[in-house]
Amino acid sequence: MKLLNQSTRYDILRAQFNLDSPTFTNDDLSKSLNRLFSFIYEQTKVMYIEFIDEKVCRNYIKYHHSKNFSEVSYMETLKDIKNFNYFLHNVKAIKDAPKIKLSIKNSSFWISLD
Repeated sequence: MKLLNQSTRYDILRAQFNLDSPTFTNDDLSKSLNRLFSFIYEQTKVMYIEFIDEKVCRNYIKYHHSKNFSEVSYMETLKDIKNFNYFLHNVKAIKDAPKIKLSIKNSSFWISLD
């Protein structure tokens, strides 16, 4: 039963990320979404894209920091978050999607990474 639930969760989450859609012509966006999808599937219990919040994005940065940015560079990690923000607001048109501000002025975000 657990395997069935994992398979169902995988399919539901993957469909929400539109990873199999031929409409993505932006390779950077596609790569970012693939990396975020992998992280969310493997490291969280999130099943629906609407439940991905600033905390999950912060944990994505922390995860790659803990790996010394060996898999994905620091700049790519930030670009992934920006691309995900774009995806939520412009492609999925989710009204209540978190606006993750990665500017230096958002000191509370950067302090929370510690």
